[in-house]
Amino acid sequence: LFTKIPIVWNIFCKLLNRADAIICESQHFADQLIAKGMSRQLITVLPNGIDLEQFMPLDKMTLRKQLGLPIDRPIILAVGNLSERKGHKYLLAALPKILQSYGPVLVVIVGEGEFRSAIELMITNLNPYVHLAGFQKGETIPHWLNAADIFVLPSLLEGTPNILLEAMACNLPVVTTPVDGIPSVVEDGKNGFLVPPGESDALAKGIRPLLLDPKLATRMGQTNRAAILQNHHILNVWPRIAKTL
Repeated sequence: LFTKIPIVWNIFCKLLNRADAIICESQHFADQLIAKGMSRQLITVLPNGIDLEQFMPLDKMTLRKQLGLPIDRPIILAVGNLSERKGHKYLLAALPKILQSYGPVLVVIVGEGEFRSAIELMITNLNPYVHLAGFQKGETIPHWLNAADIFVLPSLLEGTPNILLEAMACNLPVVTTPVDGIPSVVEDGKNGFLVPPGESDALAKGIRPLLLDPKLATRMGQTNRAAILQNHHILNVWPRIAKTL
């Protein structure tokens, strides 16, 4: 945000260029800072670390029964604050198109926020196909992730969200938007699908192939787990932080 306010950024840039080291959690943000005048030599990219002993594949059907979720249809999961920028309304707008082209699914939204009343109005005619799970404790998030078949993050604005990395660590294919740092971890067509923000039709088109081809979904999920293991495992990230310091 500071980079978009010239007066504020000029002050921050002078201060930050006097630092001994600057750590960015994605190459996307490093490139933004460099383009705005930061010294390339000061910047080291260190991705967020994920605890793979917490976020790991678990038995799907066991968790669905534990969470009271159906076992007879695919589950599309979104996790995040119920705010305008998270784009939940575009997922809900895409749902009728998904139901028409595929059949019964369940959209589960985990999170709470000021946008809940608006979402409740949107799902008046979609109640059998949407479950608002509300706020859930952090230690249960791996259970919700592993109960799902597809993770969707239709955000209009993001950094490099940890929940996306956590979903990938749980072997989930992802459908999300190419905003900010997300394209640094999701390659369209390889480990998920990137769709334009704010476009429900495109979101439906991104979700549909994963519903129609479970083998594709499984392959993308496994690719995601391998990528997190290589690039975001907390045990791999900490030594790089220590080296930087």
